[in-house]
Amino acid sequence: MFYIVCITLALLVGFVYYPSLDAYFTADDFWHIPHLYQALSLGHPELLWQNFCGPWVGKTTFYLFYRPITELSLAADYFLYGKNAAGYHLTSILFHYANCVLVYLIGLKILSLNDKESIDTRRSQLVSFLVAAIFAVHPCQAEAVSWVLARADLVGAFFCLISVYAALFYAENKSKVLYAVMLVSMLFAFGSKELCAALPFILLIVFYCRNRDIKDTLKIMQAPFALLITFLIIRACALGTPLGGYVGTHGFKLNESFLERIFIPYVWWKLAHPINEHFILDYVFYDTCLRYAYIVVALLIVLNVCFSQSIQRRFALTLVSFFVVMLLMLVNFQVWTVCNSMAGSRIFYLLLFPLLLCIANIVVPSSIDIKNQKTNKILSWSAFFAGLLLAGTFSILCNLGVQAWRSAAIKTQSMQKQIVQKIDSMPLSKKLAIINLPPIIDGTVSIFVPDFLFGLMSPPLLDKDYWHRIICLDSDLKTVNMQNIKDLACDPNVEIVFWDQNINSLDQTLGPRLRQAELDQHKYTEPLKIDQPEYFKKLDWRISKNKDFYQNKKSGADIATYRLCPPQEAQIGRDLILTLSKKIEWQNKKLSKAENLLYVSFDDSDKRTNIDHPPLMFELPVDANSIKVVVPLSQEKSWLAVLPKKDLRVDLPVCFKMEEACIVNCDSLKAKLALAGKIEQGPNGYFTPDNSVKKLTFNYSCAHMKDACGALVEISKPNCFFTVYTGTLRDIKSSRHALKSIKLNEPQGIFSIPVSEFPQPAYYQIRLAPVSKEGRIISAFGDPVSMSLFTPNKN
Repeated sequence: MFYIVCITLALLVGFVYYPSLDAYFTADDFWHIPHLYQALSLGHPELLWQNFCGPWVGKTTFYLFYRPITELSLAADYFLYGKNAAGYHLTSILFHYANCVLVYLIGLKILSLNDKESIDTRRSQLVSFLVAAIFAVHPCQAEAVSWVLARADLVGAFFCLISVYAALFYAENKSKVLYAVMLVSMLFAFGSKELCAALPFILLIVFYCRNRDIKDTLKIMQAPFALLITFLIIRACALGTPLGGYVGTHGFKLNESFLERIFIPYVWWKLAHPINEHFILDYVFYDTCLRYAYIVVALLIVLNVCFSQSIQRRFALTLVSFFVVMLLMLVNFQVWTVCNSMAGSRIFYLLLFPLLLCIANIVVPSSIDIKNQKTNKILSWSAFFAGLLLAGTFSILCNLGVQAWRSAAIKTQSMQKQIVQKIDSMPLSKKLAIINLPPIIDGTVSIFVPDFLFGLMSPPLLDKDYWHRIICLDSDLKTVNMQNIKDLACDPNVEIVFWDQNINSLDQTLGPRLRQAELDQHKYTEPLKIDQPEYFKKLDWRISKNKDFYQNKKSGADIATYRLCPPQEAQIGRDLILTLSKKIEWQNKKLSKAENLLYVSFDDSDKRTNIDHPPLMFELPVDANSIKVVVPLSQEKSWLAVLPKKDLRVDLPVCFKMEEACIVNCDSLKAKLALAGKIEQGPNGYFTPDNSVKKLTFNYSCAHMKDACGALVEISKPNCFFTVYTGTLRDIKSSRHALKSIKLNEPQGIFSIPVSEFPQPAYYQIRLAPVSKEGRIISAFGDPVSMSLFTPNKN
């Protein structure tokens, strides 16, 4: 039976995950492959040792992880395969397969002990096989197996499972060899991923359930807990903090939304309906199959409870499994989130095993529980077929999830080739400035931070270094500093291109259009043609349902949709001002919050553009009869390539009507802030002063703004970016994520910030807003200037 299970699991894993063998590297891989190249190809093996006494590959700007064992597994891959991504993916598949076999063996051991009264070995084998099969092909596993850097989940789970397996046998015969295997595996698990810190507590539950003697259990667990405490001390010393995890903007956002992410059951919903909605557009069939399978499972649980004579015994194991699930969830608290594209689903990798065991143990009856053999047989076969239905549906969805990662990696490699071709066609004195590289492709992570581009454009993935001939202007995921882009457009040594995510190609017309826009500065305002409104029923808009929003054709009287037609000439660097008035019949009525939202989007009625970008949303004052809305198009990356090729669409509550719409030079609506002096803009788009610079000097002006008598300067906390925290793109109030503020008493001039004011080497943003004589902010903050006070690829 064991060999049959192993062969079946091998076929399942092979069928589902084989597309990943054609995939390239992506996202964080581009930090780690160059690190291994320097360590093993350039003769710096001490870089591997640094993973034992410092953060993972030295990164401190995005995450603080301690995973030296995971890095050693990647080093072994680099030694065997070099820059061949297929080898890394093959290793990940083999790790996953080994984990599936261990899941079967551990499940069989636990259930055999639990069912020893009935000597029901067939049930134990059936339940263990179903658990291992679903564990193998659950769509949440696609990310962990298909993404090279998710190796941490695979390796950590591998050593955790070995440790648990050794502990189960040690509980029977007290072998010192098994105890040593348990401890060594535990140590390797700790060094693979933070999740494994829950392992001693899991073993505590295992030993107590086997011995039923708390004193004996605590005696056995002395060494594991001593090992955990020692490891945590070493880790804290290496990271410089007892917690670690994600830092900066990403970490703040995760910690801010902790309660919301834990207590709103969306994550659990994605576990039950694990469909990448960015890649599988027509997923209704799969969703229906899952719902029917879950109805059958729920019905089987009810029937088991009704017919079983000793359900308490099975519920006891289920309760233990539930506690293990909660332990693993708590250790994952900071990253407890899954997107509708299934990004982040790797947090479920190890957690799935006890969860599946918990459910399968209730669903499949045993002979001792149900005396009526006919009833027992019906329920057993029903459970088996329900498990097969789930495994079949999951295997298809998981395969599609793997194909999404493969597609994203292929598109990333295509992007690499196009950038290389463009740079090779340019004079050696020129640099290439790139805007709008995709943070997400097909719902999977890509160039999420500009530093990821470093590994993509340098050895060993390329034969020579292209990184230093690039300026990546994607320091923020959504927005740009338009003044910075205009300055670069006027630099003869820089060529600006835009990555068009709709066609996966470089748009080389952006530079000329920017220069033309500078010539059109005298066009201060320009009215737009407004089409007559159409009236539709209101939709509940969600990011995952973009097409429903854009293609709303249901007649009704809830929202009025206007189409604005920009003139067919350069409009880059402009913002949109909408003048609205409340209809007479609504002027004495107070609007609810559900009635006061305005959306601005591309007009996608011709369906020519595959837009993966949500509309800009603005909240209208509920008690105003006349409103002016400033839509900062100039700050949004996605508009650069589209305007003026596409019309704009504005969706209003039906109680408002649009009186006027005009395009305005964005410089007239925001304070100006620019770095003075010759400070180089690095390849990652951040201004990077060298060690000789003792202070940063800025020119600023808000004198062109009415009632501006001074300015407020804000400096962000380390590795925090203001634009992430704003709800309407440009903040109109001070941020609690500011490290410090500086008040300036003149509406224009020069100010300086000593470099010593910045507490540590990190990324920072500096921004400015105009203030009145009383010190009140009178307009939104302008585009922030991004600084790098260290060289990221050498840190």
